[in-house]
Amino acid sequence: MKYVLDNRYLLRSWKDRLGGVVDTKRRDICFLGKESYYLLLKCDGAHEIDVETLPEDLRAFLRDFENKGVIRQAGFLDYIRPEQSHRRYPAAFKASAHWSITGACNLKCRHCFMSAPHAKHGVPTHEQIMDIADQLVECGVFEVDLTGGEPLTREDFLDVVGALSQRGISVGIIFTNGWLVDEKLLDELDTRGQHPEFQLSFDGVGAHDFLRGVPGAVEKTLGALRLLHERGYATSASMCIHRKNRGALRDSVKLLASYGVGDLKVGSMMQLGEWASPDVRDLQLSHQEV
Repeated sequence: MKYVLDNRYLLRSWKDRLGGVVDTKRRDICFLGKESYYLLLKCDGAHEIDVETLPEDLRAFLRDFENKGVIRQAGFLDYIRPEQSHRRYPAAFKASAHWSITGACNLKCRHCFMSAPHAKHGVPTHEQIMDIADQLVECGVFEVDLTGGEPLTREDFLDVVGALSQRGISVGIIFTNGWLVDEKLLDELDTRGQHPEFQLSFDGVGAHDFLRGVPGAVEKTLGALRLLHERGYATSASMCIHRKNRGALRDSVKLLASYGVGDLKVGSMMQLGEWASPDVRDLQLSHQEV
């Protein structure tokens, strides 16, 4: 009997992990024991597998994987594609990465620990970004979250997303202030086969514009949340608590829920970057207040 791996799966291992079966649609990785993985390596459409001579546990493994659609009985000239074959990465296993693609931002957030309003940490060139994308592939990373600064301020943002798609890397989350989220952006993401979650910063009912340093920021954020909900994108939010907005948490949760937000991350300020300036650092909550 000959079996072949379904087209959606890849066989991979890392420096510290053997036997990974990558589901390219769900972006899941299942690790197997040595004997099961070696048997799966023979499911290439070329090797004969004498099922009757296998130990019962391996026969059960084949039946289970066939029932789940991971493998199927191979037809004539039915082989796995070259990119599905086993590949070992020289790096330790890391399925995902959190990638800051710019140190710049279009807002003037008072609490920015990396001073993105002044692009303190600079902006990588297009060539540097493409090189990092290649390195992510070489390390066996299958998903990245994109952040900044404000990642959408990059003129080549969609080129970055396209480069990741071409390399088989999905975008898990885009961290954004929402100012540049519009229909065109979402259409372009669809064109590139990406449907990430969006995490938007929202710093409290009645306090958002104060912390973002730009009038009208709250309307942009809520408008982006509304659009994302209408387009079927999962959304979450992050909120920084300080003395001006600590009483707005309950109302903020209710408002965000009305826009379909599924998760809220709440944290306090770090006295770094912009928040270290004298005009705002005394708004920091004490540990007891937090």
